[in-house]
Amino acid sequence: MDRVISLLKAGQKVKILPVSRRGLLPRTHAPSSPLPISLGDIPFGAPMSVLTDWLRSLARRAEQRGGTWRDAIDGVRPHIKSIWRSLPAIERARFLRHAATLWDVHRHRIPPDAAAIIDDALSSGQLSLLRGAFLGASRTHHGTETVNIRTSGSGENMKLDAGIVFDCRGIRRDPARHASPLIAGLFASGAARIDPLNIGLDVDLSSRLISASGKASDRLFAIGPVSRAAFWEITAIPDIRDQTQKLAATLIVS
Repeated sequence: MDRVISLLKAGQKVKILPVSRRGLLPRTHAPSSPLPISLGDIPFGAPMSVLTDWLRSLARRAEQRGGTWRDAIDGVRPHIKSIWRSLPAIERARFLRHAATLWDVHRHRIPPDAAAIIDDALSSGQLSLLRGAFLGASRTHHGTETVNIRTSGSGENMKLDAGIVFDCRGIRRDPARHASPLIAGLFASGAARIDPLNIGLDVDLSSRLISASGKASDRLFAIGPVSRAAFWEITAIPDIRDQTQKLAATLIVS
């Protein structure tokens, strides 16, 4: 959405076609009053189906109180790391396959003014959404791009002509294939390894890198999205600030 809004604010009049597997847009921010949720209310370690039903029940409770589903999401947020750590690996993988996108569009909302820009572009037809998987792109001799898409549902392959293609697939990509030189060097030396979910670096709860041999480092630490396999909710500034504060305290003591 940041890329789309930047294009629209720059006055671009071209057709814009975001492609994603679900074709979903982030929900809009609005005032919220987070539900009070105690640790005893949370079904720690439960299967994803149970956690999903529980979260939906929270949303219904919020609406019955005169609020919205935002109150439920914001009430759960302080407990996300604990919930994530309580999940067995198989349930974490199930969340990534089936629920991560739905969580993201509700959790990572956009401001009302940005949502208004998107709504206007959708209404005018300048912006439209396509559910599908990006298979690749190749440059034509005219300088444009031919984009290969496999549409969701039908599973048909289609080719689109585009003036330019922006890669906005985000952070959940193959950590080895898309590693920066620094991260690639850590892998090559054995100082770091990929987490079992294949979404980032393997770290312990103190943010220490786990080596290829399974040993936690006392010198190398990871903060922010690269450590998401251990903490999941670690992309927003408040979460990263909390992580770095704890790491700083650990380093001072050591």
